[in-house]
Amino acid sequence: VGDFGNGIEAKKVTAKKPQIPQINSDCDVLTVIVGETKQLPMTVVNPDKAYFNGRMRMQNGKIASATSSNGIIYIKGVGVGETKFRVYYIEKITGKTVAYKDFTIKVVNTPTTVSMISSLELNYKDAYTFKPKIETADGVTYKTSYKSSNTGVASASNNGYIYACGKGDTKITCTVTDSNGNTVTASCNVTVRYAWWQWLIKILLFGWIWY
Repeated sequence: VGDFGNGIEAKKVTAKKPQIPQINSDCDVLTVIVGETKQLPMTVVNPDKAYFNGRMRMQNGKIASATSSNGIIYIKGVGVGETKFRVYYIEKITGKTVAYKDFTIKVVNTPTTVSMISSLELNYKDAYTFKPKIETADGVTYKTSYKSSNTGVASASNNGYIYACGKGDTKITCTVTDSNGNTVTASCNVTVRYAWWQWLIKILLFGWIWY
């Protein structure tokens, strides 16, 4: 009986099994404004390129698009709406998906914003018209309304006109509702005082008559 081969004992070699990539993210929903680009908050552990290929798939390219650079994925808002987006890894040899993470991408119009002066002092019986700064997306219309927290101090109409009818403090709130159904507000603290000559009239008349 002779030896098989060259007589050197063969050793069994077991190939090291690669670790499956892990896609980690605390974000399930990413909101993007039309035209805005945001980084997808996501990290991948064990993305061994020798064994796995990373892939991504946007369900509706009319709502959002995706690009990648140096392992970072960027989402751009294309049109208003909601779509699904999947990041996944496949095994190079078999093409089998070994890991994936689904995201919901929400794309919205430029939000409506409103701002106005934060404080205002008026004399009794003075009037003032607010002119808040209102910004909306193209094609979006809006309506405004005004409310006084103390109508005994100042009254407010929906065109922003207020009238100082009593001494004291009040808050005037401007509410803007746009054609998309979004509502935003801004407020101004208003203080109404008597002018010196108004005090003089009040003192001289002992408060019996007030003009």
